[in-house]
Amino acid sequence: ATVLLRYGDLTVLTDPNVIHAGDHVHLGYGLTAERLLEPALELEELPPIDLVLLSPLHGDHFDQVVEARLDKATPIVFYSHGTNGWKSYKAAVLAVARGYKPVFYLREGWAGWTAAQLP
Repeated sequence: ATVLLRYGDLTVLTDPNVIHAGDHVHLGYGLTAERLLEPALELEELPPIDLVLLSPLHGDHFDQVVEARLDKATPIVFYSHGTNGWKSYKAAVLAVARGYKPVFYLREGWAGWTAAQLP
């Protein structure tokens, strides 16, 4: 779910999805999903975003509207949980290839969380 978080002066947007009711997003492997409700806000109505936090890089977490309109200089943080670590890392590499910088990758491990910035 898309969530806008404000903590002091920091504004974080999680898994942004702002397509309209009836629009479809691609989930991969030929699968799509249809949005049933209108988004609460348009992307342009949001306050300036300091950071985008993404779990997977699927259309229901980062739709085509966000990809087209989000400032490529907005930092994106991918995080892995459970067994999806490799998929999250590949998604972070793909985001860099699409022109987003900076991109970070967080991974949960036995010793806690580790972070790396992708070039």
